[in-house]
Amino acid sequence: MSILNRRFKLLLFVLLAPGFFLFNRVAVAAHPKDPFSVNHFVAKKDNAALYDSYRTKWNRMSGFELSSLHWNQFVAVFINQGMNVYRNNYVEYLRTSQDDYDEDDEEEGEDGEPISRYKSYAEGTIIAKEGFTSHEGIPSKPTFLVLMKKREKGYDTANGNWEYMQFAPDGTTMLRGKGSDPAITKQCSGCHINVSDRDYVFSSIFSGSNRS
Repeated sequence: MSILNRRFKLLLFVLLAPGFFLFNRVAVAAHPKDPFSVNHFVAKKDNAALYDSYRTKWNRMSGFELSSLHWNQFVAVFINQGMNVYRNNYVEYLRTSQDDYDEDDEEEGEDGEPISRYKSYAEGTIIAKEGFTSHEGIPSKPTFLVLMKKREKGYDTANGNWEYMQFAPDGTTMLRGKGSDPAITKQCSGCHINVSDRDYVFSSIFSGSNRS
């Protein structure tokens, strides 16, 4: 297949995918008209500045997606900035996942290695991922809210300088720390280390709404 045909197929998928995913995701049963109009995760006072208004002010990157990476729960992804980075990395993920992808066709750098098209997130970027149990194939009870915050250089270099946080629906902190912390490694960073080339973010779903 020619490169032009391959790129056309990829572009067509990117253009059609948002509509496909959005129309094929069932709303949380309690709010069938607009499941994103209700906030299921309350921020306590000491974390209000961190994520209190994420559902209304951040960009939503997905609908409800069933995730095998999160105990087969439904997840929804939001980001406070860097939507273009997330979208770029999603497209690159699709491109390199095609059956006819050949790494030998990639442009090489001075070291002879393929030049990566993945981009990195800026300091201050926060990615939020909601979790919901699955009941009869639809999202049900909210379980957790996970945040990844891009910290300053040197915070945790081995794990991309990301801080990981997990909150219960009532705002109680369940986990918080560096990727190098044992509890965080077990629950989060031990998996995210596998996509270090994507700046440690699984940007493998994209069907969101742009607020910018």
